[in-house]
Amino acid sequence: MGLMHENLPPQTMRLELSRMQRIMEALGNPQNATPVIHLAGTNGKGSVAAILTSILSAAGYQVGTLISPHLISATERILLNGEPIPEKALSEALHRIQTQEKAWTQDDPKQALSYFELMIAAGFDWLWRQGVDLMIVETGLGGRLDATNVIQNGLKNEHHKPRPLCINVITSIGMDHSEILGHTLEQIAFEKAGIFKQGAHVILGPKTGIPDVADIVLRNQAQAKGVASLTQAIFPPSWQTTASPTGWQIIQTDHPDSPALHFPLLGSHQLDNLACAVSVLEVIQEVFPVSDSALQNGLGNVVWPARMTTIIKTSAQTVSQALPVLMIDGSHNEAGFVALIDALKHHAPNRPIHWRLSVLQNRDISAFASILRAYERTEQIVLYCPDPQRFHKSCDGLQSVAWPESLELDLAKSSQMVLKAFSDNADEPPEKAWQTNRVPTAGSLPLIIYTGSLYAAGNCLEHLAKQN
Repeated sequence: MGLMHENLPPQTMRLELSRMQRIMEALGNPQNATPVIHLAGTNGKGSVAAILTSILSAAGYQVGTLISPHLISATERILLNGEPIPEKALSEALHRIQTQEKAWTQDDPKQALSYFELMIAAGFDWLWRQGVDLMIVETGLGGRLDATNVIQNGLKNEHHKPRPLCINVITSIGMDHSEILGHTLEQIAFEKAGIFKQGAHVILGPKTGIPDVADIVLRNQAQAKGVASLTQAIFPPSWQTTASPTGWQIIQTDHPDSPALHFPLLGSHQLDNLACAVSVLEVIQEVFPVSDSALQNGLGNVVWPARMTTIIKTSAQTVSQALPVLMIDGSHNEAGFVALIDALKHHAPNRPIHWRLSVLQNRDISAFASILRAYERTEQIVLYCPDPQRFHKSCDGLQSVAWPESLELDLAKSSQMVLKAFSDNADEPPEKAWQTNRVPTAGSLPLIIYTGSLYAAGNCLEHLAKQN
């Protein structure tokens, strides 16, 4: 798995902005030529980006999105209306950037752009050339010194167009990347608040994801930066939600004649992310109005791979709709695992869980394993890793399984169990059996979950794609 483009630097981390500012100025500052929604946060920013991209694209706007990391292909980092940049276009965009930087790297190699900086610069430049109506930009790490933080608000560039709109979103604050961002929530919040711009509209995620000590820092920084407005996202009070195995059904009680909305992302934490997205849509509605039909279509078609993605390998589509057999999830910190378990309580409340846990060397395997062990439906935890060189050496007393044989075996066995259970035990069509709570007893139908890192989740998805 990896880049299909040659001569790119390794994915090293260099947190400072001088190189990005220089290359963006050389390109004419395309990042300042369109409205932008800039997203930071410990968890949730990618989900919010996916939700907004789907809804605004459904509304007919040309939407450019920059996200990271990629799961299978580097093209996934630069999206136009949710579709990855073509490989040829990415190669051409990277060539433009590298041609620009050659003039100053020959004398000083330290001025060469990092991998992430190259991809962000190429993304800004290519999306501007496509004439997008707005850009949705996810920070890579932190905010203040992140390569995406070359965005300015209200400044003219060589295209002589002032920025019409700038939205800064902080989805959540938690402990992650402490060795870089700080060892307290206050320090991490300060780094995230570095994306705030004078005159911008700031949206903070729901209070459930932002501790009070972090909230104080964010609000103080917003005031110090002179933002135009600050909004705390809340889930619409008139929206009533019901969990299902495939997501959420939402009834808008203030529009009783409207059809129910379907939201396919699993977990109550995704309702917090949806609240963030809805708050953004409310702030930009005068510039980017969204119809009821666009909301319904866009929300129902949100795709965010490796975030509780259910995998189906059965011959009966109705069975697959009723009972997923395997899940791939990229959770890689404590907050992510807590959210994952909460989602299981909503969407798979009676099923025993068999964990396949991949933990890389810079993660606390003991803390992760203890969270999974504490879940009452956990029956099994084993370790796996597609890359032995990056595998955590401390196994915390856990057994390991072979890769990729374990994935293939898990798919085959669990799919057969689902089909057999329905054919032997269910007297009704599977979809109706689920609705009437007469699905075969969960005791014989474990849900197998591959989780622990986005890197490993990407390997799972890549392997499954090759099988298909």
